[in-house]
Amino acid sequence: MRKSLSVIVSAYNEEKKIQSALESIVDILETRRWDYELLVFNDGSSDRTGAIMEQSAADNKRITIIHNPVNKGLACISRMAIKMAGKDYVTWFSGSNSIDKESMGKILDVMDKADVTVTYMVNPQIRPPLRRFLSGLYTFAMNKIFGLNLRYFTGPSVYRTSVLRSVVTVSQGHDFFGELLIRCLKKKATYQQIPFTHQNDKMRNSKAVSWRNILSVVRTTVFLIRDIYLSHRNFKVEIPIPPLAGPDSQATRCDPAKGGPPRPVGTSPVAGSLAGKGDSARAKRVPIWKR
Repeated sequence: MRKSLSVIVSAYNEEKKIQSALESIVDILETRRWDYELLVFNDGSSDRTGAIMEQSAADNKRITIIHNPVNKGLACISRMAIKMAGKDYVTWFSGSNSIDKESMGKILDVMDKADVTVTYMVNPQIRPPLRRFLSGLYTFAMNKIFGLNLRYFTGPSVYRTSVLRSVVTVSQGHDFFGELLIRCLKKKATYQQIPFTHQNDKMRNSKAVSWRNILSVVRTTVFLIRDIYLSHRNFKVEIPIPPLAGPDSQATRCDPAKGGPPRPVGTSPVAGSLAGKGDSARAKRVPIWKR
């Protein structure tokens, strides 16, 4: 059976790298004669990244270009792309051309052997010491908390599209890939682990190590623990649907199920449970013995 793959490519001010990145992934796929599509996002770039993308798309009808007027980040882009994907499998390829071409080819060759092909970096020494330490700490913590045995959580993994669409994520930071992987595996998706080589010289300038991303990891981990271990155990929460107060209200914000940031706490749609009690009704906890 012919393999079918959607590749998500995102780039922000990568005019020096984006053309080589697109040429690399297209060459991998064309050589194997697979059915594929490239969903390429210009994430609010201020340089020529978008123009270079358009030039590449003009020569290949399998490439779709999406221009974001502002930088939205990889998590939001990924949610949008997962909804757009029209092939059997989905993966990511960096707009900075950071994944070794040969490594990526080997990953894709075996992608149909499991629901998820989990990738791990074989040359972490190219990273600064602090980044290596935090990455190792994150891997250790996620394995211990969620009962997994993975070498790496944030590589360019390959997912069966149906598996991807069975989960909803909340992360807004660099931990998006980790959350996505944990949610899929905890739903009993099959997986295999395949190595890859990182070839990017921009590692030393990465912004992945920041207080904002560290706080995102903590927040996402709390949501994961709640959803995987605590949901529906001791009580249920009933919350009315708030009225729309205008385009800037929280109720109009995009949520993960619609391809965007998570819906804020307190705006979860649970219809009917408090009907007729007014829009100002507060969430009520119902003890388990009164259900």
